[in-house]
Amino acid sequence: MGNRKAFLYGGLVLAAAAAALFFLRSWYVSLFAVCAGTLLASFALFEDRAAAVEKTVLTAVLSTAAAAGRALFAAFPPGVQPASFIIILTGTVFGPEAGFVTGALTALISSLVLGMGPWTVWQMLAWGLMGFAAGLLRVPMRGSKAFRVVFSFLWGILFGWIMNIWSLVSMGSGSGLVYVLTIYGASLLFDVFHGATNALLMFFAGDRIIRMLGRVAAKYGLIRM
Repeated sequence: MGNRKAFLYGGLVLAAAAAALFFLRSWYVSLFAVCAGTLLASFALFEDRAAAVEKTVLTAVLSTAAAAGRALFAAFPPGVQPASFIIILTGTVFGPEAGFVTGALTALISSLVLGMGPWTVWQMLAWGLMGFAAGLLRVPMRGSKAFRVVFSFLWGILFGWIMNIWSLVSMGSGSGLVYVLTIYGASLLFDVFHGATNALLMFFAGDRIIRMLGRVAAKYGLIRM
């Protein structure tokens, strides 16, 4: 348990440090740091050696599915895609480490198809934290449909807010509260689309997918209480 927490939180620290490095305009270094943090956090999946292979395969499959969902819906308005829904469910069923790794890998894998840039660092961090938060709150997430729906909607908004930090840094063409509010206001509609998509998917399909993933987790002993 001690090693698992050390790997997990060490990975989170590295991923967060990537955001600080980004402010120094070193996005390549930032991308390396967030990738290294994701790798370190993924080591937490291997503490239980008996289930290590199953955890690795499931994380890879879910990350790929989320990335594919994002790529397939690329023509839709930003945020209207199932990637966040899959990431949230991964954290809910398999715990914070699997949620974080799945979220970060989703951004990285999909960026290989849709294009990689400085924004990839922030996408990896934002989606990783989304899965991590779902894992930390997995008890109320499993126990209450209403809680899951509200959580999913709010994280659609929060994802956009985190990405707006990248916009503020990269544009660099203004300052002050009005400038910040302008950036956040410009993304608000898309953030609401993202949150609403998450909430609708969670409302109509969340219970069924959780039961399906729960059966897989129970079969291979992957559920952490």
